[in-house]
Amino acid sequence: MKISNIFKETKLAPTETEIFLSSILEKDRSFIIAYPEFEINFSDYHKFKEFEARRKLHEPVAYILGYKDFYRSRIRSDKRAAIPRAETESLIEEAVKFIFRIPNRERKNHLASDPTYKIADVGTGSACIAISLAKILPFAHIFAIDIDHKALSLAEENVAEHNLTNQITLMQGDLLNPISTSVDLIVANLPYIPSHKLNTLETQIKNWEPLLAFDGGTDGKQHYKNLFSQATNKLAQSGIIVYEVDGKANIWQHPFSIYQSPESSRKEGLI
Repeated sequence: MKISNIFKETKLAPTETEIFLSSILEKDRSFIIAYPEFEINFSDYHKFKEFEARRKLHEPVAYILGYKDFYRSRIRSDKRAAIPRAETESLIEEAVKFIFRIPNRERKNHLASDPTYKIADVGTGSACIAISLAKILPFAHIFAIDIDHKALSLAEENVAEHNLTNQITLMQGDLLNPISTSVDLIVANLPYIPSHKLNTLETQIKNWEPLLAFDGGTDGKQHYKNLFSQATNKLAQSGIIVYEVDGKANIWQHPFSIYQSPESSRKEGLI
């Protein structure tokens, strides 16, 4: 069957059709668009119909493909952890900007074999943030923490796949409790949706992704309140927390930040 005929017969969105065909045929999406007369074999067509059937049940595209591209890395993705979101990439950008504001901290002066900078990735999930930071910051050692053992099993697979087992330490526990050392930077993408609003999430989220990754408790703020409380004893004096709320990166430093006002955090009642 020709690619053009698949687009005619499917009820999937064109973008999703392109993504599925690109994955199945191992071609760029530009190829799918440029060669509508390309004939696909029966096996590939059958695979597309399988993907189509799963998507009709609102299964997320990332789970169907088995991966999600996130900040220059391909991250294995399945129902053990929430899917990496594009907006979360801003956490990495803010963290890196902060680190390289520090005088004399240049990549060439720090070797992966001699880490001097410690980062805690709290609520690591699939480890997408930890992996991205580890690749950019070879001098850093990252503690990737999650309370969910299922998420950590996926994180372990991703860390191994990217050959970062020497740079990333996976730990199970609540927020910063598993670490006994102070850290220079905390990156956190914690649940912030109030429990009573979970049923308003999109079907592909509430029926497929682990709700533990979205449940922020009664008011949606408790996890971050607890994190900030623990950070007073675990965060280095000059360190910061880069965290996500409502898809936006925020910066917090105890007792105040000289890089960005934590006013947004105050408005949310987080500090």
